[in-house]
Amino acid sequence: MALIQYHPDQMRYRIRLQEYSYTFIPQGKCRDTLFTKLDQGKSIKIYLFDCKGKMNVECFNKDSILIEKGSYVNSLDLLKSYYYAIDATRSKTTIKVSSYYHPLRNGVWYYYDDLGEPLLNKIYDRGIVIDSFIFK
Repeated sequence: MALIQYHPDQMRYRIRLQEYSYTFIPQGKCRDTLFTKLDQGKSIKIYLFDCKGKMNVECFNKDSILIEKGSYVNSLDLLKSYYYAIDATRSKTTIKVSSYYHPLRNGVWYYYDDLGEPLLNKIYDRGIVIDSFIFK
């Protein structure tokens, strides 16, 4: 069995969208469109531009009405989290390391009510809200 060796620029690390409790691994050349169902009937459509998390996202309610949309910029760095793994055959517990990118909301994010009417705009600068505008 041959091992596949990647150049560091070709590695595919997880991308974690904390706001949606959703994690995925980019495929192909990292330019992709993904659609996935979330909890409580929500779904998201992701327009991925690169392997570090630059993307546009649209979130829909259970009736397929757009309730928020905006952009993410690349994660500032590769992050790590730790988790327990249990080998059931040997009853052995080990600690594993997971590397992932955590992209940051950036620019104007548009929020809508459940009927699709404008509700709120928030302006982000690399994950930090710097301004907001309420419609109702």
